[in-house]
Amino acid sequence: MDFLWLSLFWFACAWINLLHFYEAPSALTILAFGFGFLSAVSAFLPKHGKKEKALIIRSGLSFCLPLLILQAAFLPFYRLWAARFHAESFFISILSPILNWFGLKNAVENSILYLEAPLKSIKFLSTWEKVGWPYLLLFGLGSLWIFYLKRAKIQTVIGSLILIPVYALLRYAFLIMIYASYPIHSIFWQRTFTFLTFLPLVFLLSLLTRKLPILQINWRFSGLFVSENLIPAILLVGLTFSGTAFLGLRDPGIAKAGRLLIDEYHSDWEWTTEAYDENWFGERSGYNYYCFFNYLARYFTTSRNLQAIDAAALQDQDILILKTPTKPFTSDEIKAIVDFVEQGGGLYLIGDHTNVFGTGTNLNQLSKHFGITFKYDCTYELVNGNLSEFQRPWLLSHPSIKDLPPFLFASSNTLQAPWQAEEAMIGYGLKTLPADYSQKNFFPADSNNAELSFGLFLQAVAVQHGHGRVLAFTDSTVFSNFWMFMPGKPELLLGSVNWLNYRNRFPAFPPRKIAGLLCLLFLVLLLSWRFGHKKPIPLGLIFSTGLLSFLVFAVSFQLINQAVYPLPQPIAPITSVAFEKEYSRFQLPSDLQGFTSDADQQLNTFYVWTQRLDYFPKVEPDLKTALSTSHLTVMAKPGRTIRHPGKIIEQINAGANLLILDNLNAGGYANSLLSLAGMKLEKAAMAAAADYEEITNIPLTANASAIRGGQPLILDKNGNCLCASIQIGQGKLTVFSDPDLFYNHFLGDVSANLTEQTEILSKLEFKLLKSLVQE
Repeated sequence: MDFLWLSLFWFACAWINLLHFYEAPSALTILAFGFGFLSAVSAFLPKHGKKEKALIIRSGLSFCLPLLILQAAFLPFYRLWAARFHAESFFISILSPILNWFGLKNAVENSILYLEAPLKSIKFLSTWEKVGWPYLLLFGLGSLWIFYLKRAKIQTVIGSLILIPVYALLRYAFLIMIYASYPIHSIFWQRTFTFLTFLPLVFLLSLLTRKLPILQINWRFSGLFVSENLIPAILLVGLTFSGTAFLGLRDPGIAKAGRLLIDEYHSDWEWTTEAYDENWFGERSGYNYYCFFNYLARYFTTSRNLQAIDAAALQDQDILILKTPTKPFTSDEIKAIVDFVEQGGGLYLIGDHTNVFGTGTNLNQLSKHFGITFKYDCTYELVNGNLSEFQRPWLLSHPSIKDLPPFLFASSNTLQAPWQAEEAMIGYGLKTLPADYSQKNFFPADSNNAELSFGLFLQAVAVQHGHGRVLAFTDSTVFSNFWMFMPGKPELLLGSVNWLNYRNRFPAFPPRKIAGLLCLLFLVLLLSWRFGHKKPIPLGLIFSTGLLSFLVFAVSFQLINQAVYPLPQPIAPITSVAFEKEYSRFQLPSDLQGFTSDADQQLNTFYVWTQRLDYFPKVEPDLKTALSTSHLTVMAKPGRTIRHPGKIIEQINAGANLLILDNLNAGGYANSLLSLAGMKLEKAAMAAAADYEEITNIPLTANASAIRGGQPLILDKNGNCLCASIQIGQGKLTVFSDPDLFYNHFLGDVSANLTEQTEILSKLEFKLLKSLVQE
C-alpha cells in the first residue's frame, strides 16, 4: 500500500467537505485532514525508520504542505467553473452501451439517460458532480506531485492518468445501476459512500507506483534569493497577482448621482404602488415591494416607471430596476435599455424560481444581450430539501455583498453567465430541478426526481458592459414586504444598488478580462523560462513566493473593494426600531432555525408590522448598540439577568427609548432593570381582557403579570396595570407584561387576513408603538 495516494485522497475529501460543495462541513473535515497527514507520515516510515521521528514528520509535512497549497490554488478556479457547468454528455455517451451490456436497457440524448427501471422509466440527468468530477480533479492534480516525488516514468504517469477516468467511468456505471433499482440520490454525494467507492482507486494506483522510491524533498530556502532566481520569482509574483486579480479585483468605478427608476409597467407582481399600512392585509400585501421602494427612497432619488421604456424615460436616470416582469419587452425597449447600460447606466434584474409568471422568459429577452440567462429551475438545500443559506466569502467577496451577514434564500432559480461575469453569489450545497409546468407556480411535484443537479450554482452575477453595469439576482421573494428587513435583505439590496450606482472607470479594460490574459501571459513566460534554461525552479521559491504573494494580493484587493465602495448615507429620515438579541428570546425567519421554529417563538409579525407605520426594523446583536442607533429598542422575553442595568439607565437618560416585553412566567429578568426606575413585575389576579383607550376587550393570556410603578398606559378589567411607562431624562422606559400576545401564535401570520383577535392585537401594537417612537 502506497500511503501517499491515501493521503492525497483524504485531502481531496477534506477540501470538498470544508468548502461545502455538497454536505455541510463537520468534524469529519478536521479528521480527514488529520488522516491525510498521518497517511503521509506512514509513507515515510520505511524510508527513515521509526527512530527518526523528527525526520519522518518533516518529510510528511514536506509532502502535505505543497499538496495542500496546490489544491488550494486550484479550487477557487474550479469553483467558478463548477458554478457554471453541470450537465455532461461525455461520460454518459460512453456509459450507455456498457449499461446495455450489463442488461440495464437505456437510451441517451445529450446529457439525458433514459433508463428502463423496474415498474417505471427514469429520465436521468448526467452531471459532472454525479460522476465525482471534483474528487477526480483534485486526485489527478495531486497525482502530479506524487509522480514528481517518485520520478515516475512517462509510462507510469500516462497509465495512472488513464486509470483514473476509466475507474470513474466504471464507478459511475455501478452507481447508476444501484440508482435504477433503489433511487436514492444521496449515493452521488454522501461523503461516506463516496469515500468507500473511490477507495479501490487508491489501491490500484498504489500498485502502479509501489516499487518507486520517494525522492528526498529539498526545499533549499537558504539560497533562494539570488540573481539567477530573480526572473522566475518576478514571473511567479506576476502569475499570482493576475490569478488573484481574476478572482477578486473589481473596477473601482466612478460614483453617479443616485437617480433610481423602478419599472412597474412590465410587472404585475411585487408591486411598489400600494402602501403597506395599517389598513391593508392579506397575501397580496405581503408579496409587495412597497417597503423595497420606501427603503431605497431613503438613500437614492427614487421614482416609478408606469409607461413603455424609451431613451427619454432613462435620460435622467442612473439605475433601472426591472423586478419580476410579467409583460415582455419590445425590441425598441430592449435597445433603449442596452444603450442606457452601454452609456453608463446600472441595471438590476430581479427574477425568481421556475419562470413563474413568465418572469424568466421576459428577463432573458434583455439579459441575453449581456450574456446572462435566467434558468427555469428552482433551488433547495441539498441534503434535507430546506431553504438554503448563504455565507459571504470572508476573502475576495464581491463589492455588492461586502457587508452581507448570513443570508437565507426563499426559493431562487439559477443563472448561466459567461466567464468574464463576476460571481456575486455562488450558492453551495444546493440541488436544482427544472420547472414542472403541470404544477402550481411550476415547482416540481417530486423534489427528488432524477433530473436534479447538485453542487455549486450562480445565484447572483455582475457584468460590466460598456460604461455601465448589470446585476442579476434570482430570488424576488426575499425583498417582499414580509422579508424586506430580515437580517441580510436590506444589506443585499443596498449593497447591490450601490454597486450599480457606479459607472466603469476602465470600460475598455475590464479587470477580469485583463487579469485572465495576464495570467496566461505570465504562465507562458514562466514555462518558457523553465524549459529555456533547462533548470528546475526551486520548490521553495515556487511555494513560498506563491503563497506569500497570494496572501498579500488577496487581502489588498479585499481592502480596496471595501474602500472604493462605501455605502451611501441616507438622504431622508429613517425611523428605526431595533430588536436586540443580547437578552431577548425570539425567532425571525432570517435563518433556517428561525424559519422552522414554532409560532410561539416567532416574533416576525410584530417585527414586520412596524413597517406599516413607516418604521424600519432591524436586529442588533447587543443592547448597547440597539439603544444608541435606534428610535425605539425592543427587548422581548429576556432569558437571563440583565447585566449593568445602571449603564442602561444612563443610555435611556441620554435619550434612548426602550420597550420591554416580559412577565414573571418568562422569568421576570427585566426586574433587575425596572427596579432602578421604580418599577416591578409582580403577581396579581389578572382579568381575561384589557382596554387601551378606544381599543377595548384586548384578550389576555393566562401568563400576564401586573406592573407596579410608572405611568399606567393599559389596564385590565380588574384595574391591574398591563403596560406602564416612565420618563427618564430625555429617554423613556416602557414595559408590557403580556408579551405572548405579540408572538405569531397570537398575532398571526404576516400574510394572513385578519381575524377578530389579530385585528385587535394589531391595533394594539400600532397604537403602542406610535405612542413610544420618538421621531
